[in-house]
Amino acid sequence: MQPIPNFFEVAQRRPSTPLIRHGKEFWQQAVRDQETSGLSLSQFCLERGFAKATFSNGARR
Repeated sequence: MQPIPNFFEVAQRRPSTPLIRHGKEFWQQAVRDQETSGLSLSQFCLERGFAKATFSNGARR
């Protein structure tokens, strides 16, 4: 059985994604795109590379 790596080992191996903050207009357009796409929220987020929580938080702005 292999030992489970600790959090710090895993964090050091994964490059972090730069933080990008999008404005209100970006999220308004993303919501319109999702509504007109005919895709479910999960499918839309998967296709666009959004986390569902990020999309939902941005859409509330």
